[in-house]
Amino acid sequence: MKRLDDRRPAASTRAGFTLVELMVAMLMFTVGLLALASTSTVIVSQMGDSRRMSVAASVAQTRIERLRSGTCATTYTGTSNTRGVSESWTVTPMTRSARIDVTITYNTRRGLRSQSYRSMMRCI
Repeated sequence: MKRLDDRRPAASTRAGFTLVELMVAMLMFTVGLLALASTSTVIVSQMGDSRRMSVAASVAQTRIERLRSGTCATTYTGTSNTRGVSESWTVTPMTRSARIDVTITYNTRRGLRSQSYRSMMRCI
């Protein structure tokens, strides 16, 4: 006589995955991969914008250093285009000092962006 423990389990209680479970898992995996891909494109474009901002700040710093090495007796202005960055500057003499204003304009993926920098230099 057969014991109840010796019987094989029914097909519905066997371990394994159903087709629906596999499809749901693949859908979730695909959504995760698409999210990762879209995030990486945003990061790459942000890195490009950061590089342009760094170049613009470097151009402004160089211009301010050049202007500080000059004279501050009269007001003078100028414009230039350096490394794809447009720059304009004004040196305004004041009592015992001069104010330097530099405006930098450069392209980003969203259009033109401008940044203004101000510095002072001592007049002897």
